[in-house]
Amino acid sequence: MNITVFPSLLEGEIVPPPSKSVFQRLVAGAMLSAGTTRIGNPSYSDDGMAAVGMAATLGALIEEDGADLLVRGPMSPRHGNLHAGESGLGMRLFAPLSTISGIDIMLDGQGSLLNRPHPMFGKVFPDLGIHVQSAGDYLPFALSGKLQPGNLVVDGSYSSQFISGLLMALPCCNGNSTLRIENPVSTPYIEMTLEVLEAFGIEIHRKEEWYFEIPGPQNYTELEIDTDNDWSAAAFLLVAGAIAGDGKYQVNGLDTIFTQADQAISGPLLFSGSKLKNNAGDIQVVNHSIKGFNFNATDCPDLFPPLAALAAFADKPSRITGVHRLKYKESNRAMALQKEFGAAGIPIHFEGDDMIIVPADVVPCTFDSHGDHRMAMAGTMLGIGGAPIIIQGAEAVAKSYPEFFDDLADVGVQFQ
Repeated sequence: MNITVFPSLLEGEIVPPPSKSVFQRLVAGAMLSAGTTRIGNPSYSDDGMAAVGMAATLGALIEEDGADLLVRGPMSPRHGNLHAGESGLGMRLFAPLSTISGIDIMLDGQGSLLNRPHPMFGKVFPDLGIHVQSAGDYLPFALSGKLQPGNLVVDGSYSSQFISGLLMALPCCNGNSTLRIENPVSTPYIEMTLEVLEAFGIEIHRKEEWYFEIPGPQNYTELEIDTDNDWSAAAFLLVAGAIAGDGKYQVNGLDTIFTQADQAISGPLLFSGSKLKNNAGDIQVVNHSIKGFNFNATDCPDLFPPLAALAAFADKPSRITGVHRLKYKESNRAMALQKEFGAAGIPIHFEGDDMIIVPADVVPCTFDSHGDHRMAMAGTMLGIGGAPIIIQGAEAVAKSYPEFFDDLADVGVQFQ
C-alpha cells in the first residue's frame, strides 16, 4: 500500500497507542498466573496480537470484556508449535516461558524475523537444561527439555529481550537462580520487565546493578492493570509537532507507570530548542526553529528514525550515537535511513558508531518503508514538514500503530 503525505500544519490533540512492549509483558505475566488478569487499553497491533496468540497456544484462556482483555492462566500448552509472527520481542520473551512446561517446542516466525540471528539461545539455554536445534542461529528453533534453575552469566550486548524472558521464566523454576548481565544494552527495557514482575508479585533480588538473585519457585498473582501508552509512537507524534505544530497541537496520555526507553525523546527535543509543556502527561509541542543536536541513542535505538526526521529540519548537522544497534531491526535501519533520506534530499553519513544527518530542503520522492513500521513513520515526518512523499509499504505501521495515518489525519495531516 502506498500513501502520499503532503506538507501540513498540525492542530488538535492526539493520543498514542498502547505500548506493545508493556502489553506483551503483561500478557506473558498473566499467562503464568493461576487467576484472571484484566488488561485495560490492550494493544491490538500486529506484535500485540502475536503475544496473545502465543499465550493462547501455551494454554492461557483469553477473551474480550468490553474494552478490556481478560487473560487466565496457568500455562498449560495446547501443542508445541509456537509462532511469533514478526515480533522479535514476543519471540525472545516467550521462548524461555515456553520451556517451563517441559514439552517439545517448535518456535517459528515470519518476515524479517527469519533473517535476524538469535545467538543467545544456543549459548544460554543448554545451561538451563534446554536442548536447542536450529540452522545456525536462525528460526525455526526446536527446544526440548524442562527449564531448570541455574547460575547464569549472560552477554547482554546483543539484546535485552531474551534477558527479559529469562527474568520472567526463572522464578517459575523449582529452585533458585542467579543472573549476571555483562555489557547490558537497552537497559530501560530490563527495568520495565522488573517493574512488571513486581506488579505480578514476583521477587527479584538485585544484589548489584546487573546481578540478580531469583528465588524459585514463585507464583504470579492476577492483576487489574492498564497498558501504558507508547512513548515509541509518541516520539514521532512529538517530532511532528516540533516540525509542524500550530501552537495548539498536543500529545496526550503520556503519564505512564512503567519505564520506557523512548521517554528519552524529551532530551533531544529540548536540545533542539523545542518548548514542551507537560501537564500530567499531556504534552504540548509547537513548530519552532530547530537546532542541530547530539544524542546517544545506544539504550533507545528506536529513536533513530524520529530523531533523524527531526534533524532533517535543523539549522546544522546532528549526530546520533549507537548505529551498531540498528543492523538487526525490522530492516537494517542505518542503511535504510541513509538510502531513503538520501532519496528525499537529506544526506546521512557515518563516522564510527555515529550517524550524522545533514539538513537540507526535502524533495519529493518515493520513500521505501523496507517493511519497517518505524521507517514508514519517519518518511511520514519528512512529508509533513517538507515536500510530498510517497510512502511505499505504508501498511508496515500495523506492527505497532495500526491507526497511525488515521490519527494524524484527525490533527490535520494531508494524505492521498
